[in-house]
Amino acid sequence: MKDEQYYTLEQVAKLLQVSQRTIIRLIKTGRLPAVRVGKQWRIARSDLQEYLRSSGQQPPPPDEQP
Repeated sequence: MKDEQYYTLEQVAKLLQVSQRTIIRLIKTGRLPAVRVGKQWRIARSDLQEYLRSSGQQPPPPDEQP
């Protein structure tokens, strides 16, 4: 992994206020890039911000922790 901050699946679901299953669907359809670490998914902050921009949503502030 790059020297970048990563969110867990649970953190992204909480931040976006959707279910974890919804986030998994976005990952599996290729709409939200993620990496698998063991049994858990990790989403890079930059990938999440780009996804939110492309979908017309407001990216989280740079220092926000879900």
